[in-house]
Amino acid sequence: EIIKPDYGNSIDKNTYESTLTLLQKLMILLHPIMPFITEEVYQSIQDRSVNDCIIIQSWPGYGQIDFNHLETFEIAQQIVSEVRALRASKNLSPKEKLTVLQAGVKGEYAHFESVIAKLANVDLKYSESSDGPSSNFIIGTTEFVVPLEGIVDAGAEKAKLEEELKYQKGFLNSVSKKLANERFVNNAPEAVVASERKKMADAESRIKSLEDSLAKL
Repeated sequence: EIIKPDYGNSIDKNTYESTLTLLQKLMILLHPIMPFITEEVYQSIQDRSVNDCIIIQSWPGYGQIDFNHLETFEIAQQIVSEVRALRASKNLSPKEKLTVLQAGVKGEYAHFESVIAKLANVDLKYSESSDGPSSNFIIGTTEFVVPLEGIVDAGAEKAKLEEELKYQKGFLNSVSKKLANERFVNNAPEAVVASERKKMADAESRIKSLEDSLAKL
């Protein structure tokens, strides 16, 4: 999706050739478990001699892996997913540009700001807040706000937020009761207890975010 050119434009030569090189490596990697289709694709990528087939190719090697680069890209992916989910929940057209506000300084994922802007069709801004109707989402410990002034029906949005807030408070109450049970805390596996505590913390964060959104409405 990232390398897809704008409508009516052609892909640039460097991106095109790099993509074919990557595709060729992927076909070699997949060949042991998908021999026929991978060979078909491999042969279609470029003109080859009759003896040029995957089975005699060297296994692709790899260099140093930048795990931080991968992790920051995953954050960018999550932002795009959250914005798309927001559009779907409020029946907003993908063609309608939105603004995404992030309180504080630029995160490491700002390296992928152009990717986020393209895939989510948004303007990503920092150190700003929205006083009108908005929708919030949290990734990690960072909160993002999408202003919805003039985009959605404030009354319908308020009703939806109140319903979600009611659900989250009920969920938090059930988790809190479980963690208040000493027998459960003392006898359940440590991982299970940790999972319940995380559920409680996540629910508290969602409740605060929903209350903030309601206050702005």
